[in-house]
Amino acid sequence: MKTDSACGCCDARAAAVALGRWCMGIIFLFYGLGKFMGEGGVIGFAQGMIKQFETTPLPSWTVSPFAHVLPFVEVTLGILLILGIARDWVLFVAGLLLIALTFGMIHQHQAPVVFYNASYVFMTAALLFASRYDRWVLLPNCCRWRGGECAEQADLGKTGA
Repeated sequence: MKTDSACGCCDARAAAVALGRWCMGIIFLFYGLGKFMGEGGVIGFAQGMIKQFETTPLPSWTVSPFAHVLPFVEVTLGILLILGIARDWVLFVAGLLLIALTFGMIHQHQAPVVFYNASYVFMTAALLFASRYDRWVLLPNCCRWRGGECAEQADLGKTGA
């Protein structure tokens, strides 16, 4: 599919996907940083999360490692999303993380948080779906999904168009 510009960098689709990716990156980055800066840092955050899940069927031996790693994963995903490094894989991992967070909130009966997290999952999925239009990335050929433009080019080659 041709864009309005030869380089594709000034295409409105590229700008739209980049804006969404940057927004998700900022959300992950600052929520992750907040866990470092809260009272007690990462340890305090993890202890609070373990206590929060005491009344759920999730065992503390699963909640504890998740809570200790979560801030580091969120900050890393945020930075990678903002820069656009390994964009497709990072968006997929971000979606999986959001699903895991949603799963925890379901066990806590936090319907509003479940709704917000599910909205973020759909936003992440939409960004991944439209990632072939995103030209504003560092290392543009790093860790991309096969398909999309490659599949379109293969189909064009088969039909002789």
